[in-house]
Amino acid sequence: MVVGQVLAGRYELVERVGGMGEVWRATDQELRRDVAIERAVSGDVWHEVHHPNIVAVHDVIDDGDDRFQVMEYFPARSLADILHTDGALPPRDAAEIGAQVAGALVAMHAKGMAHRDITPGDVLVAEDGTTKLTGLWSVGPPTDLYSLGATLFAAVEGTPYQPQAVPQRAEGLAPVITGLVQPDPSNRPTAQLARQMLLKIAEPAPYSLAVRVGMVAMFVALVVITVLVVVDN
Repeated sequence: MVVGQVLAGRYELVERVGGMGEVWRATDQELRRDVAIERAVSGDVWHEVHHPNIVAVHDVIDDGDDRFQVMEYFPARSLADILHTDGALPPRDAAEIGAQVAGALVAMHAKGMAHRDITPGDVLVAEDGTTKLTGLWSVGPPTDLYSLGATLFAAVEGTPYQPQAVPQRAEGLAPVITGLVQPDPSNRPTAQLARQMLLKIAEPAPYSLAVRVGMVAMFVALVVITVLVVVDN
């Protein structure tokens, strides 16, 4: 695969992107849009799963002896790149990303499909926080959940998960991670339950009583100052 090569008489390769596998940004010459292309390794059914947190597969094409997936082009950084460049994430940020990935797994499992092995490299995060899962294969839901837990561990700890490792920086996210990486698959939460727990952690913390009292005091002070200014004038 080289720049300028046209696959299936339609998709012109523009540049190689991403840090995982051989993924290319290409131009769909018929629809005049950017797409991403990678070699298809296992079947052509992945495009049947539609979800806002899954990179959509538009087409599966044959070019000579090779088969390729044509996917939506989603400009983003992988979680692996983010961790390498920016370091570990705060637990709430990791939970927000994890909740979106778990939502993708709920949709996949409902279709009887699963991911090969979720890693930080398979999780794409846009500047606005939108997260999409890429690299779809076929294994089973319990493996998906374990690899999600390992990915969340890496996100908050900044290091790859090792069996029986205990999260040190995960705060409220720790019980979720621990549950997802349980050795016995039957003890792991479902993708739906994991999503619900992660959404709860990702919620902005409500103002504490002290903060609320402080805001009221500030408001009263501003009112008093305004009144004094009016009186002086």
